Amino acid sequence: MILLLLVVVVDTKSNISVKLLNEKKMAERYIMDLTHYLDSEGNIPKSLPKESRQMASFLALIVGEVTTQFPQITRSIETGIRCLEEKCHGEIVCALDNADSPIRWYCLECGGLGIISNWQSSQWDNTESRAEPPA
Repeated sequence: MILLLLVVVVDTKSNISVKLLNEKKMAERYIMDLTHYLDSEGNIPKSLPKESRQMASFLALIVGEVTTQFPQITRSIETGIRCLEEKCHGEIVCALDNADSPIRWYCLECGGLGIISNWQSSQWDNTESRAEPPA
């Protein structure tokens, strides 16, 4: 019998962090809205607390890397981005089904994972739809 405990934390910006605990592993689960970390001009504000700026930068790196390779992504891509967990040195693997869907990411080492929504039209969005000049 395996005992699992699910812990859900909602931060002040309505982002959700979920921890799935069992006797072998504790891994973070994140459901993140990129716009919650941006100012009205679409930048990461320097006034954010350090941990929030680190999370925003992590999300921006993922968005930039994944959208650069979209739509050539067939299943998932290895990003070369290191996991944000302090003691983890794993690499982040991502998937993006279409330009309207959230980006899904997963750490190969610690099992941390998450989704990033509302990344479209951010300055890190490198999809063809953003790269095309307006008609």
